[in-house]
Amino acid sequence: MPDPIAFKIVFGEDSFLIGNVLNKHSVQMEMIDEYGVEIDSTVLFMPNLIIEESIAEFIGQVSPKILVTGNTKITPEELREYLSMHIEILETNKDGTVTITSDSENLEVRSFTSEKELVLH
Repeated sequence: MPDPIAFKIVFGEDSFLIGNVLNKHSVQMEMIDEYGVEIDSTVLFMPNLIIEESIAEFIGQVSPKILVTGNTKITPEELREYLSMHIEILETNKDGTVTITSDSENLEVRSFTSEKELVLH
């Protein structure tokens, strides 16, 4: 069964880029080439983050405030440094279930295991 490439949800001022194959170099480059700045999103959900050359360029193009991911081989601090950007990182394997709620004015992100709570605006 083929994987969906990705989808983007826009609600008010916030947008969410979600996809289980966003970790693939070919998908990242295709999205940058095809959509450019339109992939800019408040929240980026990449369940399986693979650190490759193209990941910094792709995440830089998306420019998220929050990255939700699963298993990574490096710490959030190392990932922030690698990406050269300030970004909130939630890892579902450590932080547990993540919920994101928005009323089109306020965006709240909460994890249950680590009890992290972020209010972006």
